[in-house]
Amino acid sequence: MQYEVRRIRSQQEVDELSAMFSTAILRDTEKDILKYEYIDFSEISYPRDKGSVFVALCDGEIIGAAQYGPEYPASIEQVYVHPDHRLNGIGRRLIRSIEKLARKQGKKKISVQPAHDSYDFYIECRYKPIKDSIFMKKELKPTKK
Repeated sequence: MQYEVRRIRSQQEVDELSAMFSTAILRDTEKDILKYEYIDFSEISYPRDKGSVFVALCDGEIIGAAQYGPEYPASIEQVYVHPDHRLNGIGRRLIRSIEKLARKQGKKKISVQPAHDSYDFYIECRYKPIKDSIFMKKELKPTKK
């Protein structure tokens, strides 16, 4: 299997992402209906969001995505990886792509509001809880040249 993470390139990819997400959550939410209450890729449009949405592909098929919020403070808006492709480092690659973009834009930190089942994932990605908050943050060190 060949995995790739890159920015979204067309409205067709937006449509493919929405279809993949809708199909996957129907299967996945039978176990936990609240699992995806904060994720909604239906509002994404191309080209408006082309710079802020990253897709993960496996052999050319969209299997995940992440959206970046460049406002201050920078944030990870949503991340999703299809259940059949989890635990392959795809989520981590999506997060790193967003962090790299944030660094390039001069951001010093980035935040995320993790879903209840992704808290440990963000801890592994070196995010720290913000005291008295449901959010987590990470200090972004400048990229080495």
